[in-house]
Parts: sequence; structure tokens; C-alpha cells
Amino acid sequence: MKFRLPPQLLRKQAPPSTTSTTPYTSYPLKVGSSLGHYSIDEVISQTQSGYTYLANNRSIVVEEYFPKDIAIRDVDGASLLLHNKDNIVAYEKGLSQFLLLARVLSQIEHPGRVIHYQEENGTAWYATEISVLASFGDLLNTGKRLPEKSLVSIFYAAIEYCYAPHNNAILHLDLGPQQILLLSEEEVILCGFNVAKSSGVSEIERNRPYYHAPEQLHLAGRLGPWSDLYSLGALLYHGLSKHSPPSAGRRYTSTQLGHEDPLIPAAKVGAGLYSQDFLELVDVMLMMSTGDRPSDINHFLEESETSDAPLNDDREDIAHKNHYDLRTPTYVNDLDPNAFAHQANSEELTTTVLSNEEGKHRPTSNKVADALADTAKILEPADTANLWANREKRDRDAVEPLVHSNPKLAPIGANALNDRHFWRQLLRPSSLSARTGDFIGRSTGDVMSGHSFTNRKLKNSRRDSIQIHKKSRIGWTISFFLLLLTSLTGIWYVYQIKATTDIQPTRIQIISERESESLNPLTSHTTQIEDITAIVVKQVQSYLDRGNLSSASDLISLLRKTNISREQINQLYNELTLLEDRERQTELHENLSEEEQLIQQTTRNRTVDNLLKQATAAYKRGELLKPIGSNALTLYRAALDLDRGNQRARNGINSIMYHYIEKTRNAIQNGDYDNAETYLRNAAIVDPRDSSIDILSEQLTARRLWSQRETLRLANIAAREKEEQVAAQRAMMANLSNGIKAYYRGDYLKAYSFLVPLAESGIARAQVRVGTMLLYGRGVAKNNQAAKLWLSSALSSIQLAAARGESWAQSDYGDYFADGAVLKKDYGQAVVWYRRAADQGYPPAQANLGIMYMHGNGVTPDWDKAIDWFRTAASRGNYAAQENLRLLDIWPSDAGG
Repeated sequence: MKFRLPPQLLRKQAPPSTTSTTPYTSYPLKVGSSLGHYSIDEVISQTQSGYTYLANNRSIVVEEYFPKDIAIRDVDGASLLLHNKDNIVAYEKGLSQFLLLARVLSQIEHPGRVIHYQEENGTAWYATEISVLASFGDLLNTGKRLPEKSLVSIFYAAIEYCYAPHNNAILHLDLGPQQILLLSEEEVILCGFNVAKSSGVSEIERNRPYYHAPEQLHLAGRLGPWSDLYSLGALLYHGLSKHSPPSAGRRYTSTQLGHEDPLIPAAKVGAGLYSQDFLELVDVMLMMSTGDRPSDINHFLEESETSDAPLNDDREDIAHKNHYDLRTPTYVNDLDPNAFAHQANSEELTTTVLSNEEGKHRPTSNKVADALADTAKILEPADTANLWANREKRDRDAVEPLVHSNPKLAPIGANALNDRHFWRQLLRPSSLSARTGDFIGRSTGDVMSGHSFTNRKLKNSRRDSIQIHKKSRIGWTISFFLLLLTSLTGIWYVYQIKATTDIQPTRIQIISERESESLNPLTSHTTQIEDITAIVVKQVQSYLDRGNLSSASDLISLLRKTNISREQINQLYNELTLLEDRERQTELHENLSEEEQLIQQTTRNRTVDNLLKQATAAYKRGELLKPIGSNALTLYRAALDLDRGNQRARNGINSIMYHYIEKTRNAIQNGDYDNAETYLRNAAIVDPRDSSIDILSEQLTARRLWSQRETLRLANIAAREKEEQVAAQRAMMANLSNGIKAYYRGDYLKAYSFLVPLAESGIARAQVRVGTMLLYGRGVAKNNQAAKLWLSSALSSIQLAAARGESWAQSDYGDYFADGAVLKKDYGQAVVWYRRAADQGYPPAQANLGIMYMHGNGVTPDWDKAIDWFRTAASRGNYAAQENLRLLDIWPSDAGG
């Protein structure tokens, strides 16, 4: 299995929102798309593991593996991509389970058997050749309670279809109304097996009114056949109550909180409307604990076998011990292969009876048909509650009775031609299973009426749908002698016709069959001959239309012996002669001189071989499209013009096409869109009708558009990030400025609030002042240890900035020497760095230098110089210098600063 990861999805990110047309999302195939040789008509179901389609005029059901949790569609609308490479293991596991499911379903004896499965477009799919009448959801959508017979039959058919997958450790885990598809009277198939996940339900699914079992709510839930039985029980509950049951999540939450289970038992909901056994069965399957439910389907079937009627209806007795059990068998592994024998439609059957073109049909008289009808009457159950009796009571089925009161078959007319029951009764005993052909033409109302689905008793070891007793064996014995007698009568009848007519033996069979099946016994002999002649004339015309001139000539010779008008015979003969002349002219034209043909063929072959050698050499040199006139493509095409069937030439052209297609794909994958466009143009030169060109062209356009949008998106992101960084930097600098101003103004509490976040961000100027406030207890509690940590964190940055000549850093570096908290106290060094900053006009350094002169720290005490530095700093707005001058009564108290 090969699949690709789109470049933009290699990063771990959530899949984009799903739409029906957006590339790189999860969506089903479009109507008209193809999977193999199947054309998609409609999406009928979807689960977490994929989509179910109707295809080929709704005659095929196709299941596609598409794990929507981890996969998306590529831009070609068909291929599958994974969200990221971490999902490969989960994908491969689900794919293996899907292919195992397909193999299992391809080996069952069931109308829904898988006929084809394969991997394609990075995924896999399988197909089933069936006609879907409706889904179980269609029945539920009517809003009515479904009959018990229908529910029981659908249930048995569903577990029958689950039997083989369950035996191979494959669970469905996503059963819902749309996943049960109704095929015929007693057959369903299940679609949407959730092979992509083993357990766990998303938060969205947890409280949906769907049919998941409680153990599916947890990743550690114990899953098994009992999980699917819970879902089937929930579906049966919906059918009998008209409403979906509370979700397992809601039931689990209520019971955990000590509340009453919100599920009203089926025994209460359906009391008086359904049998008690059936309601108890539904309640058992809806048990919250897995141990309280049947452990598997086999266990359930074994329990069902303990009584003759495990789901008896309490309201009426519908069975009788002495009557045949016509319920259809359900175990697919033991089905009689004849149970699904194909029933030809009535028109084809009539044509077969009336025609002896192939000479393979045995003559049959009315007496033979009467014998079959009598046999059917003996074998037909007498009980009115059986399968056939129910059908005769329906108003919708306007068909003739299976066995007429007068044991004579009616003439073949319009009603008989459209009566499938008539032909089934004529051609096979009524005791055989009538699984196919009955459901054609049924409406959804018929399906819901209860007549289309009947109770079936499941057998675990073998499937025996007919219990033959003494009465049936006597009936078969009588039928055998009747058939023997009527066959002898038919032989004598044919002998009499042969002895009294001059018609060819091949026509005797036509007369016998025509008389025995359709002619009215009261019609005159002359009318019969005219009807037979008309049939022969029609057959002659059919032979002429198909070019079977020999058979047409024989029949025209036969017609000459009849009383048909000469004009009609001459017309047929003239048409035959014209066709024979054309045939002879064709033969003359085709019979040219063998020697001349041989010479022409030899010359042509030599030329073709020479062209192929030149083309191969050009291909190896890489001269695929150039130079003009001697490139590989031109030479291969010249060889193909001389020999349209030459496979070497076709293979050479296909190789060139494949070369450019692969080059295009690789270029698109690598983002080299200009070269991809060049390769695609070359591919169009080779074969402009190839479908890959349109697909790759769409991919190239989409990828280019995506690349442009991605480039623009990344540019916008970078611009926004830059703007945000600038804004953040501005905000940070504003906070730093406000914090420093508050610090030098003596508003230490405000300064601390501004500077702590900046210090935590690693800004050295903020760290120094926070450390100083903690060191001296300014605005905060004194904390020498914390102060030293902040001062140590900022030291290296301060030293580098001071070395670069930044005044604030030089002043702060002087504080390190003056404080002595981190560096060894050295007033001389402090004065040096203060003076460097003060000379650059930095007010805090000027104020600090005034303090040093006033106290004689690192310098000779000089009161005048101290006052001068204080005045200089105060004039620049330094709050500390202004306060010092006020204390010395030198700075007026109302002076600004």
C-alpha cells in the first residue's frame, strides 16, 4: 500500500473542517466517480471507517475503506492521504482488518457475498452484486411500529451475516439503521464495519441517540460479539417503540449518579403488542453489563434451539406440527446451493418454450403441466398461516393462484407472462425455498406489512428448511407415476403428428410445444397451422437479420410446402439471394493472391522492425520528443501506423507517457511547479486524451494556488509577529521607564510593581533596581538573599553595557561597588563609574557623585562639589538630589522637579 503525506500536513495539526468539495478533507467520492469498473451512483451510508455506495445503476454495493479520523482526500478527489505520519500504524491495522473482512465475506454462501475486492488510490474497497430495496432506517423513518415478524426476520438475517466475521474476530461496532440494507424477503447485508478503531467513542458520539454499546464508551472497554448484539437490541427496540433508546452514555451517567435507568424496558413498551419472548430477548440484549448479555451469536442460537418456537406469538397460533416448516434457513455455511437458483423472467421462459432453434428443449403437453400442478397441490401445506397463504391475502400482489381450482393451466397470455408465481409453480415443486424473484415490485408498504418477512428457526449444526413426512413422500410417488404416464402420452402424440404430416422433424417439436403450452384446444387445425407458419416466417426473418443464411434457406424450403402466399415467399427468397450475393462478393474481395499479400506483409514487417530499433535507440539516448523527425515518439508512431496491432510500439509510447507523468507527479510533490508544467505539456504531446493529464493539471493548479496562499499566510503571520514584538517592546520600554521614574522619585511600591515582571523577563535594568529595593527594604520587605540573586543575574549584562559606554549601565555598575552586595565594596571604583555616567549627563550618577563628595567616600570630602553635583542632578529632575538640597535648605520646598 502506497500513500503520500501532503507537505503542509507533516506537522501535527488537526484536520481541516470537512466539506464536500474542499481538498484535504474527509468526504465521499463524487457521483460519477469510479472505483475499478464500478461507477458511483449514490452514497447510502457512512461510518468512521468509510463510505458505502450504490454503483452501476444501483445494482452494486461498494464499501470503501476510509478511516475519517486519520485520513483525508487528496485534490484528485479519489486518493487517500493521512493527517500525519504517526497514523501509519493505525491505518495499516485498519486496512488489514478491512481486507480480512472482504476475504471472509467473499467465502460465504449468501446473496450479499463479496464478488470483488482490491486496493486502489491508497485505500481499499469491496463490491457486492445485489439490489438494495431499502435500509432499516427507511422503515424506522415511517414513524410506525414494525411488525414482530419483520423485526425477528431482520434480526436473524443480521446475525446470520455477522456469523462469519465474528468467527474471524471481526466486529461491526458501528451498527445503525443505515448500516442494515434489506435485499429480499429474508436477507439483509450489513455495511460500514468499523475496522478502523477497536474501542472508544468520541465525546460527540457519547450522548448521540445512536446504538453503541456501553463498553464502547471507554478505551479499555471489553469488546466482543455482545457489543454488536447490544446494537441490534437497540435497533429492535427502536422498531417496536417508534423511538430510539437512550444512548449508552446517558444510561451509564444516570446509573453512576444513582438515578433510575432512563431506558423503559421493552417488556413494558411493547406489552400486548409483541410476544413476551421477543420483548424479553430485546431487554436481555440491552443489558448494561456485558456478562448479562449473550456471549456470542453461537450461544444465542444454542439457546434458541432449546424450544420448537423460541419466539412464539402469544396472540395467535400460526404453526401446526403436521405442516411443513417453510421458514427459510439462515446459516450461510449450510445452505442448499439450489436455494438461490436463478429464476428466468416469464418472457424469456416463454421464448424458450416456443423456440427450438438450439434443439435442446423437450416437448411438454398440458397433461405434464397438469401432473405438476397436481403434485404441487399434494405438497402444498394446508395451514393458512404459512408463507404462501400470507402472500395470497395481499391486496398489492395481483397474481394468479399458485394452483388453480381446476387443475388445468390457463393459456399463456398477458397475465401469465407477468406472473412469476405461475412459472415458479410450473417449473419446480412448491416445497423448494422461494428466496429469489418474489420481492421484485414490492413497495416499502409491503415490506412493513409483515408478509415479506417471516419467522425463521435458526439451526446451529445444519439447515433443514423442509421437514418431509409421510404425506409428502406419498405425493412424490404419485407424481412420479403421473409424470411417467404423461411422458408416454406425449411420445405417442408426437409420433401421430410425424405420421400424418410432411413437416420436417425439427418442426414437430415446435408444434408439440406450441400446442401443449399456449394453443386453445378448441381452435381449428387450420388456424393452428397458420399460427405455426407465422412463427416460422418470423424465425426466417430473424435468421436473415443475424446473417444465418443456411438456416434461413432451410426454413424457406420448408415454407414452400405450405399454403403461404408466393409473394411472401418470393420476398424472403429475394432478400436471401441478395445477402448471399453480398457474401460471395466479400469472399472474392478477400481472396487476393497469397503471394502478393506475403510480399506486402514481409516488406511492412521489415520497415516496422527498423523503425522500432531506431525508436529504442532514441529512447535510450533520452531523445523522447526532440529532435524533430527522429525522436522516439515520432518513430514509435510511424511503426504503429504501419502495424496498428504492434504491441512494442504501443509499449514504447506508453513508456514515454509514463516517464512524463511520473516526472510531473514528482515535481508537484517537491513544489517544483514550473518544471511540473513543462513535463505536463510534454505528456499532452504524447497523448492529449489521457485522463491523468486532466487530473495532474487540476492538482498542479490546486498546489500552486495553495502554495501562493501558504506563502501569503506565512508572510502575514511573520508581519503580525513582528508587529506584536514591536508593540510588546514598546510596552516593555514604557513600563521600564515608568518603573525607573517611580524608583528615583521614591515611589518604591509602584516601581516594584512595574519592574518585577520586567526583571522576570530578563531585563537587567529592572533586575538591578528590584535587587536594590530588596537589599535596602525600599517598598518591600528586606531580603538580602533574593536581592543578591537579582543583582547577580543582571551583573554580566550591566558589565557589557557599561563597557559599551551606556550611561545607565555605568551608573548601575558603580552601585555594585558602592553597595558591596555582590562585588567587593570599592568606593574608588564606584566614583570612577559614577563620574563616567555623570559626565554623560545621567542624573542618578550625578546625584550619587554628590553623595560620594559629601561623605568623602572614594574622594576627598568637598562640600561645594557635592552641592554642585546635587544642583546639576536636581536641575535635570532627579528627585533624590532635589530632596537632598531641600534638607540642606538650598532647594526651595515648592520647586518643581
